[in-house]
Amino acid sequence: MYVGSFRGNKRDGYGEMTWGASKSDAEWFKGLWHADRRFKGKQRLADGTEYDGDWRDDAMHGAGRLTFKSEIKGIPGTVFQGRFENGVQAPTGTLYLSNGDVYQGEVQ
Repeated sequence: MYVGSFRGNKRDGYGEMTWGASKSDAEWFKGLWHADRRFKGKQRLADGTEYDGDWRDDAMHGAGRLTFKSEIKGIPGTVFQGRFENGVQAPTGTLYLSNGDVYQGEVQ
């Protein structure tokens, strides 16, 4: 389901889209669309992983923050902050671990 702006019968401007059969496995995107493709915003996957950042050609591309869901309730998940290219994490950035350790540079 999509709720938001359209231009020329395409998603364009701010909008929110939800996928999934139930709330427990729902995936969503909230942010800016351009020509029916995600442009900048936040997406949550069914497993709890979240990406917040730039998009190009409907793939993670540019600056962004990828947060993995923790397996332990109340403990933050691992976070990668850096660049993405065509949906793939770049080899350099900053990695924040749930124990408080921070790694910068080559994190692949």
